[in-house]
Amino acid sequence: MEPAVVVSGGMTPGGAVGLLAEHASAVLDGFGHPVALIEACALPAVALLECDRSDPAIAAALADLAGARGMVLVAPVNRAAHCGLVKSVLDLLPRGALAGLPILPVTTGGRQGRGAVEFCVTPLLRELGATRLLRGPFVPEADLAAGVPARVADALAEFSLAVGRRRRLAG
Repeated sequence: MEPAVVVSGGMTPGGAVGLLAEHASAVLDGFGHPVALIEACALPAVALLECDRSDPAIAAALADLAGARGMVLVAPVNRAAHCGLVKSVLDLLPRGALAGLPILPVTTGGRQGRGAVEFCVTPLLRELGATRLLRGPFVPEADLAAGVPARVADALAEFSLAVGRRRRLAG
């Protein structure tokens, strides 16, 4: 069974982005989806920036993305701007690779980043060919002190249904 891919776009392991990516992976696993987690910060920087698809780590990430039934993109935002590391990972994909793929963007950052999904992340994904974008939550980092908000699990449940519909249509 093809996995749901969670792309963690944080600049360092752990932190708010890592917490959200791990949470998303666990929730999707609980829904019965196999999950592949791609941590952008763990990919070789030079190979990533040069789009070296022959690098073993890059090739493995691309294989996960190519076989994905859906993608959760967890990204940090700052003043409604996406992280360049996220863009570097997405630049590895061939043109049209996101078409028809259910995609759930989950963003986190300071409170000023609230508009990032609508004004930055969604246009980026559409420019890269995404056609099945789900409405993703923005989670201020300060809110994570009390745990991951329920709205993230709600969005993941909607994503799970979209992935299930894609599986029935494809299978």
